[in-house]
Amino acid sequence: ATASADGVAFCGAVYPTSTTTIECREPAVDDLAPLRGLPHLKTLLLVHNAVDDLAPLADIQGLEWLSIASNPVADLAPLAGLRELENIDITATQVRDLAPLAGLTRVETIYASGTPITDLGPLRAMTRLRTLGVGSTGVVELSAVAGLADLEVLDVSNTQVLDLEPVRGLQRLTILNLTSTIVTDLRPLAELPALERLYCSGGRVTDVSPLAHLPSLLYLGLLNAPVRDVKALSKLTTLETLYLPKSVPEAQVESLRRALPKTNIRVARN
Repeated sequence: ATASADGVAFCGAVYPTSTTTIECREPAVDDLAPLRGLPHLKTLLLVHNAVDDLAPLADIQGLEWLSIASNPVADLAPLAGLRELENIDITATQVRDLAPLAGLTRVETIYASGTPITDLGPLRAMTRLRTLGVGSTGVVELSAVAGLADLEVLDVSNTQVLDLEPVRGLQRLTILNLTSTIVTDLRPLAELPALERLYCSGGRVTDVSPLAHLPSLLYLGLLNAPVRDVKALSKLTTLETLYLPKSVPEAQVESLRRALPKTNIRVARN
């Protein structure tokens, strides 16, 4: 991989120095040094490569969208000065520490599922954050998201998150994924006006009554959840799709079908 008068050789192609977007899925790619010759790069999508050093990106000040998904990257320090970054995908990397991102206040999207991160504290100042994916991580508490008023999508599936209190004030939250978590108390969700999709399958939720008055709910997933009483859901006339566990008595299911004739109600068979 080299730079020449014709452009920059990277990932099996030659890019002119004016290049703004690169997508690379070549497994053998492990060196980002040639990208120093592409100062106008705005979007860099690296997926399933062998990259473990982001240092060459430190000088690409205009970078707005970065994916390093499924790469053996562990250190985000070279990104600390990239003030234009808006979207960051570190899914399935070795990243443990989000601290280098703390000053990147333009960030709107972070995908960090399948990483060993535990602390969301560095995200507290990211007031533009709209989407946060931290499923299958070591995250156990959400206090850092309490002030993220623009947050619309939050995925904490397959984590040990228990307390949803920090989510109570997120007036724009539209999608919340609690699949396979240890959450039991849904009361903090009772007054989320924008919530449209709630995934609780495979969790420990037993009481769904806090959801009774959600004005925008379109989808509710409760498969493999220990729920028995769903009478409170009969008021959710906006519901389009409802997945119920087999633990719900058949009489209640039929009652719901009558109360919500337009809702597609599906019950687990096993």
